Amino acid sequence: MEEETGPLRVCLYTYRFEPDIGGVETFSRDLATALAEAGCRVTLITKTRPPQEEAPHPFRVRRRPPPSELWRLLREADVLQMNVFNPLVFAIGWILRRKLVWTHCDYPTTCPLGIGWWRGRSCDFGPVRCVRHIRQEHSRLAVPKVLLHFALRVLASRLVDGNVVISAYGGRRLQLPRQTLILIGIDTSWFAPESGSRDGGPDLLFCGRHIPEKGGEVLLRAVRACHDRGRPVRVALEGDGRERERWRALARALELEDAVTFSGQVSPPRLLELMRRARAVVVPSVHDECFGLVALEAMSCGTPVIAARVGGLGELVEGAGLLFSRGNAEELAAHIIRVLDDPSLGRELRGRSRQVAQEQHDRCHMAGQYLALYRGLLGRGGVSAC
Repeated sequence: MEEETGPLRVCLYTYRFEPDIGGVETFSRDLATALAEAGCRVTLITKTRPPQEEAPHPFRVRRRPPPSELWRLLREADVLQMNVFNPLVFAIGWILRRKLVWTHCDYPTTCPLGIGWWRGRSCDFGPVRCVRHIRQEHSRLAVPKVLLHFALRVLASRLVDGNVVISAYGGRRLQLPRQTLILIGIDTSWFAPESGSRDGGPDLLFCGRHIPEKGGEVLLRAVRACHDRGRPVRVALEGDGRERERWRALARALELEDAVTFSGQVSPPRLLELMRRARAVVVPSVHDECFGLVALEAMSCGTPVIAARVGGLGELVEGAGLLFSRGNAEELAAHIIRVLDDPSLGRELRGRSRQVAQEQHDRCHMAGQYLALYRGLLGRGGVSAC
């Protein structure tokens, strides 16, 4: 059993990080921050190139380190925390006999493409089907590389000391050895309600990548249905992606140009302002989200959430917001009208959602669970707290 000889040293690996915006980037920042605040010495390693000006953090950031520096960083660590799998990072950590913990933010061991979704339906591994999908998504020449990386991920999930899943749904779908459920936590003191009126904000807010899986088309058709029922609404779509122009064209075809605003990427302070002022946040995903970070941030702000009943997203929002069936624009429209026209329902949802965020998803609580896992693997007693 290893004796405790000072602060626990954690190397956290994530492929993407700031200035990129996304769920894994945000989760990695919050976990690294919470661990540092709990007294750990944290080094975040990423492949993302540096921004023009590096933001201050309570942890070290090493961007694109060469193999020699990567070896040194991992040799100095007690724990290697992987939020995304990287063969070289894993191999060095395994050779150095570091304690290896892998948090699965998607479905890397059941799907070669990682998302477990293909053109409108849930999809698990099947050799013939997967080869066809890889060829369509990338190219015929990419098939061996993608399948090899998938095989390495499956092997690594059997060799790491701990696999962390971020939702009960994800745990049921992945069913990994040495599996632990640790719910994602956020800074609930930052994502907090703002007193005062929500006048001037959008009726509805969508935050996320503009890709088919996120369900932007479902939301636009629901807005059209609201207008057809005599209840005009305004919606802001924040984010960007390959579907943006197609969604713009759909908004024009549905005669919603005056009701829909495409905001593009916005800064974190601006996103917080939008979430606080919106009358509801809609998360219309059509694929099986492993979690729902945008929904959680809105819940923490005390903003009512209307979400699709899919995967871990549905589990998160159940009892704290309103859920509708996957892809059902008419049901979504009915929920939108209820929230906007029933002040008592809005107040009830705001209170319940904020309570769930604080009690179950604060990042200090998340850090305590990760620390308990690390110390258990290292044979160390006690858990530091935020």
